[in-house]
Amino acid sequence: MKLNIIFKDENAIGNYQNIALNSKTHQSELEEIPQQSCEEIIITDAINRIEEGEALNVIQLCASKLKIGGQIILTIVDFNTLCAAQSSGQINHDTFNSIISTSKCVIEYSYILQFFLENNIKLISSQTANLLYTIDGKKDAS
Repeated sequence: MKLNIIFKDENAIGNYQNIALNSKTHQSELEEIPQQSCEEIIITDAINRIEEGEALNVIQLCASKLKIGGQIILTIVDFNTLCAAQSSGQINHDTFNSIISTSKCVIEYSYILQFFLENNIKLISSQTANLLYTIDGKKDAS
């Protein structure tokens, strides 16, 4: 199974189980997925659009659904790059405010690295581009 965590259904990917975080049923939809059944999980920057506790819970639930050898890709707003881009004039005020007004939490890169370590997920790659950082990991055997 391939799982895609998004904010709205309009961002769904074909051939994936898409779960929209703006849906009131996203928690139960995630819980219904069998443990260690996903070969690939994509968590988009939509994760920044829900409260921190809920976001961390979604990430933890997703990790429990990842099978050994499975890949997880998290894309999260890089607020350090966002602020630098705004202060240097690389993005305009309206774009900056749009991103800030839709964000409800900041998940630090260091938290994701610690989360990977605690869940036997090996870091494959990490990069920052277009105000986002993307972290790619693969689940190892415990």
